[in-house]
Amino acid sequence: LRTMAAAEQQDYWRRMRHFVADCYRLEQSDPGFLYDVTLFCQGLLLQVNRQSGDGSTTQQACASLQYTWRDIQSKLKKNAVAIEFVQYEAQGATRMAALVLRKQGAPQWIPMMPPDEFMDYELGVWKNRERVYSTDGSKKNRLYGDSALQSMIWTKELIEAIGSSSQIYFAPDGYLHQVAIEYMWPDETAEKELFRLTSTRQLMYQKTVSMDAALIIGGVNYGAHCSTEEQNND
Repeated sequence: LRTMAAAEQQDYWRRMRHFVADCYRLEQSDPGFLYDVTLFCQGLLLQVNRQSGDGSTTQQACASLQYTWRDIQSKLKKNAVAIEFVQYEAQGATRMAALVLRKQGAPQWIPMMPPDEFMDYELGVWKNRERVYSTDGSKKNRLYGDSALQSMIWTKELIEAIGSSSQIYFAPDGYLHQVAIEYMWPDETAEKELFRLTSTRQLMYQKTVSMDAALIIGGVNYGAHCSTEEQNND
């Protein structure tokens, strides 16, 4: 991979995709292997294009392709858990699952709400597919106050797999990219810290970040529902 041009890397990934799709058909048969497959795929998609000055893929990026779930587990604290959400195809249908990795033991495979079922879920007069892609903040915010939807995402089986872990590092996939599930934890009595990652591979590069100052902006309207006169007054 280090010597491949960008076009060659893309061609390599296109050829690998069919193998990856076949792997996920194993589902709960071998969660450890599927966790490794997920890490490898993310390495190809996220790292190989981070090229060094001479146009080749960096040594660190290539080395990261060899990470396994055991490597990630070694970086977890006793009270932490890592979750890789995966969207995949099986028997002609798109499915979703969670690969849950705790400090002890092998990864667990937890089936999740299928993408079509999530998008077709009716909340009030709107379906989720209309809410998640809406630019209307109030319409989207309704997702985070629906206890039934929360329990469909953070299922009983998933919560049991997480157990008493107080720190949850998770990497979303599929429709979970569109929803801030870190704000949908259903049990308010359980104190949990949730951290969204691009990949749980990031746990291999944990660094302490210091910041002297920060600018934080939220709830920006951009005048979407204001008249021209109101926007001018603003």
